[in-house]
Amino acid sequence: MGRDVRVAAPRILGSLALAASMLIVMPAVSRAATAGDVQTIAGSPGLGPARSVGLATFALATFGTHVYISDDQWGVVRDLNLANGALTVLAGNGTHGSSGDGGPATQAQLEEPEGVAVDSKGDVYVSDSFAARVRRIDAATGVITTVAGTGVTGWTGDGGPAADARLTQPAGLAFDSHDNLYVADTGNSTVRRVDAQTGIISTVA
Repeated sequence: MGRDVRVAAPRILGSLALAASMLIVMPAVSRAATAGDVQTIAGSPGLGPARSVGLATFALATFGTHVYISDDQWGVVRDLNLANGALTVLAGNGTHGSSGDGGPATQAQLEEPEGVAVDSKGDVYVSDSFAARVRRIDAATGVITTVAGTGVTGWTGDGGPAADARLTQPAGLAFDSHDNLYVADTGNSTVRRVDAQTGIISTVA
């Protein structure tokens, strides 16, 4: 298992389940209510900024009362607080690009945010797919940094620091119980693992 398994364009990682060539598009973010009903908790049908959410794709991660939504149309990650209904921008300034490391996440550019995951500390990770990076928003400071990928597409770097490795269209993200990060490296048809203690990247599937 693991490295002996072939994966075709993995995109979504959740509970370490892997989906191949799977696309989820949600113009409005919904949740299941009682009796099997569905409630819309953010956004409205159709595209556009009127309700603050565009296409939410590969999109949801939760931490406490917060739901994090990657909005690749507008190049941002949004924070929906279920406790009060507030919807704010966590990362991205609304213009596509790849900049801002070391500064406030809300002033940074994201090229194509797709996967979102949250570690045990509440730090939010987003796969900036077309920028070939995985970026982290520090829960305490709001500062954004790159944790994997150089910004140049490719498949290199196993055994070294994840920030020096090359990825191609990273998409789905997931954490295990030890905060090791798993990245669906879609363009390379692989799953990469970033060790929580060392920051070393490896290919696991």
